[in-house]
Amino acid sequence: MIRWLYTNTVSRGIPDHVWSPKQTDVHFANAWIQAVIDHPEKGIFVKNIGLQFLEDKDFEVFKEFDIVYTHLISIRDIGKHKWHDFPHLIKEKLGKDAPKIMMAIDNEMSHIPPEPQIKRALDNSDLIAAVTKPVLEVWSAHTKTPVRYIPAPKYYHLVRDPVPIEKRKKTIALMRHTWVPPEDSTGLNTQLQVCKKLGYNVKIFTGWFGESSAKIEGFANHRGVNKVQTFTRLDRIPYFDELSTCWLAIEDEYIGASRFAAECATLKIPIIGTDYITGTKVANPDLITPRRDVNQKVELAKRLFTDMNFYKEQCEMASKNIREHYDAGTCLDRLKKAWREIGIE
Repeated sequence: MIRWLYTNTVSRGIPDHVWSPKQTDVHFANAWIQAVIDHPEKGIFVKNIGLQFLEDKDFEVFKEFDIVYTHLISIRDIGKHKWHDFPHLIKEKLGKDAPKIMMAIDNEMSHIPPEPQIKRALDNSDLIAAVTKPVLEVWSAHTKTPVRYIPAPKYYHLVRDPVPIEKRKKTIALMRHTWVPPEDSTGLNTQLQVCKKLGYNVKIFTGWFGESSAKIEGFANHRGVNKVQTFTRLDRIPYFDELSTCWLAIEDEYIGASRFAAECATLKIPIIGTDYITGTKVANPDLITPRRDVNQKVELAKRLFTDMNFYKEQCEMASKNIREHYDAGTCLDRLKKAWREIGIE
């Protein structure tokens, strides 16, 4: 039995609701923990704690475990320690009794090249868990610690069923992932150029506190997209309800796993994306274009709106691919394979 000490940015407990479409993972907090519960045959015992509340004397708890998961959220103070301190603190305080350390980082691509604090955390870990495939080679150039693709399981299919095609609206879904001002976001501008050429209704979802619906709609109108609705900070169920009636989704520029892609695909909504977005490439490999390529995105969208056989094929493909890729058992197998590389059986 492998003993795993798990920590997450929400390890203080699972909230009753989730304010942002960007955080639909939070409801299943801890999707890794649920996966272990669902698959006892994998031979993993897991315990969840909040590292940010540890006092120095509490570090003794780590001796009981084979591996510790530490999740770095940017560079910020939480409690007594910074998140990026834990890999070296565990090793300094416990020496030869320290467990192996697996680290993950939020907003992976925003830490390249890594700041000194991030570099120290990378070097003091035994394994780096990346959820974004493009980051693998880049991080490997900055640390000798093994970097492996280990995405977390997704349980989005438990939220709601897909809406039948005949009940969907000819609406395009977009996600505002970034705090970058709209006018400086090349991704959003590319998406809006596509929407302007297509002329269909648009829904823009965002979870950032600093943006109002009026601001985003005003910007979209300024870019020539007039039939637009914006949804800010929706709770989980209303967000999935609004998203589920859309016809297709478009991503561009965002570099990451893209929960948005997985959410759309789970609802059998095809998503046009780029190679830089792991989720879109997994969901709909036939709908991948170069970044900022407006014309190719327009042509693919037109086909999805007019060719029903192609549309149905892409809907089913998205759902099947995402369900298989983020299946709990499959994700645990990837995890255990990486653990074996660092001596944990």
